[in-house]
Amino acid sequence: KNENSFNEDNLRLLLIIGQQVGMAVENAGLYLQMEELANTDSLTGLYNRLYFQNRLSQELKLAQENKFPLSVAILDIDNFKRFNDTYGHLFGDKVLKKLSELMRSSLRATDVIARFGGEEFIILFIRTGLKDAYKKAEKLRGKISSMTVTDMDASASVTVSFGVSSY
Repeated sequence: KNENSFNEDNLRLLLIIGQQVGMAVENAGLYLQMEELANTDSLTGLYNRLYFQNRLSQELKLAQENKFPLSVAILDIDNFKRFNDTYGHLFGDKVLKKLSELMRSSLRATDVIARFGGEEFIILFIRTGLKDAYKKAEKLRGKISSMTVTDMDASASVTVSFGVSSY
């Protein structure tokens, strides 16, 4: 309502406060970005082993307290060394990426998928008993076996072996 309500000192103070708020927001965004980088595998974009182990501990505690089932499936790409030896490591990386994308699109958003080792992956099926976890793993195994990875002149199919355990 009043013209010239703010003098030069007020404007400088508001500018400094605005800059501080801007830096705080930017730092919060960078912190979240760093946390995500620390929890994910850079090649596949899936969670890493450390994140998975921490999450498994949390979910197991919840399952025990609330008496609901929890299952884990671990899978290993059969003869993965053959992809690297025959087609090169970049092709092997492509196999890992394509498999990761297939798993992510085939499972529920609540399922936790992580790269456990070189060509090993692990899946946490929350509130899922052994029978249903086995069915999900078998369905996923079928999808993977029908998957073909192609890169330039190279083309290969992929198979995996699963193990499933439940609490």
